[in-house]
Amino acid sequence: SKTMSLRYDPLVTQIKQNINDEIDKIAKSLAGGSAGTFDEYKKQCGVIRGLKLSITSIDEAIDMYVNDEDDDEGYND
Repeated sequence: SKTMSLRYDPLVTQIKQNINDEIDKIAKSLAGGSAGTFDEYKKQCGVIRGLKLSITSIDEAIDMYVNDEDDDEGYND
């Protein structure tokens, strides 16, 4: 299906991998005690949450794009 092919497109895959790499980097840093204060810890957790949301947004955008194309099939001007 178009959704699956777009979801695993090399560009999309690379973008999502870059985001996941950043999440891993922040998580390892936090696990190593990099956050000196609770506020800094909360900030870094918020960054991770935002990065995860960006991956979800990419997937939702692909779904919307594919569904819009599917809705247009068979439509004649």
